[in-house]
Amino acid sequence: MWDDDKYWLPHVLDNRRFIGTFFFDENDKVVEHKIDFVEKIE
Repeated sequence: MWDDDKYWLPHVLDNRRFIGTFFFDENDKVVEHKIDFVEKIE
C-alpha cells in the first residue's frame, strides 16, 4: 500500500465521493493532505 491509501481508501469502501490532494516528502510519505467530500464529481 502507498502511504496515502490509509486516508482515502476507507471513503472509497464507504462509497463516498471526494476530491483529495496529497503532498509527499522525498521518501513518499504523506506530509500534508486534504479531502473534500462532494455530491458529484464533474
